[in-house]
Amino acid sequence: MSQSWKRLILIGLAVPNILAGCWAVVSPANWYENFPGWSPRLVSALPPFNEHLVFDSGSGLLATGLLVLIPCHTRSSISNIPVRACQLLKMLGTSPYCGLWWF
Repeated sequence: MSQSWKRLILIGLAVPNILAGCWAVVSPANWYENFPGWSPRLVSALPPFNEHLVFDSGSGLLATGLLVLIPCHTRSSISNIPVRACQLLKMLGTSPYCGLWWF
């Protein structure tokens, strides 16, 4: 796989996390009421609103998104080690949510 494809894939994985993380950090109440942006409202289905929890969740999403972008900004070619680490991190970070909807 070429370097440009690897970068595009990593950017595609990072952008949704960065956007959702910034949204939760900047406007926790709005994120709580409207996330993921279409019906059903997943977060507000679990009351009560907890600003600290929403802020922490948003910070985690933001950090994960930024961490996935790190290999994209290296001057050298993207080696498989950081790419595999980011893929593993993304998979481990989303697997509990996927498990909730599968079972």
